[in-house]
Amino acid sequence: MTRIVVATLGSVGDLHPFLAIARHAARLGHSVLFLSSEPHRQAVEAEGLDFEPILSEHDHVRAAQHPDLWHPLRGFGVLWRHLAVRSVDAVVEILYRESGAHPDPVRVLASPLVLGARLMADLLPIRLVTAHTAPSGIRQIGSPLYLGSWRVPDGWPRSWRRLAWRALDRWKLDPMARPGIDQWRHRHGLGPASGSIFGEWLQSPHLVLGLYPAWFSPSAVDSLVDVRAMGFPLFRPSAAPTADEELTLWLQQRPSRPRLVLYGGSSKCPSGGHFHSAALALDAKGWPSLLIAPDLAPSALGTHGLIRPWTDLASVLPACGGWIHHGGIGACAEGLQAGVRPWTLPLAYDQFDNSERLARHLGIARHEVMLSAQQLSHGDLPGLEALHQWRSPNQVVTANSAAVEATLEALLSA
Repeated sequence: MTRIVVATLGSVGDLHPFLAIARHAARLGHSVLFLSSEPHRQAVEAEGLDFEPILSEHDHVRAAQHPDLWHPLRGFGVLWRHLAVRSVDAVVEILYRESGAHPDPVRVLASPLVLGARLMADLLPIRLVTAHTAPSGIRQIGSPLYLGSWRVPDGWPRSWRRLAWRALDRWKLDPMARPGIDQWRHRHGLGPASGSIFGEWLQSPHLVLGLYPAWFSPSAVDSLVDVRAMGFPLFRPSAAPTADEELTLWLQQRPSRPRLVLYGGSSKCPSGGHFHSAALALDAKGWPSLLIAPDLAPSALGTHGLIRPWTDLASVLPACGGWIHHGGIGACAEGLQAGVRPWTLPLAYDQFDNSERLARHLGIARHEVMLSAQQLSHGDLPGLEALHQWRSPNQVVTANSAAVEATLEALLSA
């Protein structure tokens, strides 16, 4: 029996892939400890896993409500200061304890935001696997390449792209992270971190995985980090979804137009109002729409639609034709699995890169997938009138079990 520690920080979209892997490991008889923010405790324990918080509910909520969280450039600094740095002490204490309690090296699967895990990989005999939920977490110089919300022109040579990363490291990223990291390492008898903090050092020295398929990731010649792509480990809760008779009846109807599902993300963000406006505009045009909004109570939407704070996407999306979301990696994977036509309104982080990779995979022009706020609010979706003709060229992206099993195998062999 192997002792496995799984650690992640962030939203539900960051939680679910790790939770799918941890649950599978526990079902195979491994001893699993899950580390995350306190608000995720209930979801983790519902899967029968041991949970310890590495970030308080107060700190998690404060980060989620920070005014810069969804800024395309300053947002990452919020995550770094309020999640990564604040969780270090708790992670360090837990890994010291776990390493001392087990004769064999503890296997640690962690997101790159779990800074404490990377620090301890140079201090303890643990085996760390850094797992990225989206390709944008891996430093690369191919196309598409986004720096914040800015898309690097395709015509830029590779040498210019490398220089852009070096400039970003020198003036923005390294000054934010290196002083604290090097101070911590010095206190523990270690030398300064080598190389670029985010381009090199933050990745595990043992193994780096991508929790997405190889066809969704940068090519090997473009990536500046050696990464193995595993597939999308989509999470399905063990408990059956709560019965929703009104939604069931809505899905059983035979509307004249395909149904649409709109989702602005699990974290409250500035685009939420645009999705609500879009749902009303589309309903007024005769498109039956389901708006998923975690901060709203279940209710009717206009004449043809519904509002739900959450629903089982696996049962809803296959009965719909269009999927309008924020470009988060989990939403992209769910849409690809269901074979629905996507539109996105990206704001920050991986959302721009995910959206373009999604468009490329489906053979749709970028501007016909990635919307402006004005387009979305007015329900002006390119290709909407031809939605009944949509056929996804790649409906099933990967078997969930295969991605989960491959990730666990890689973790155990690291």
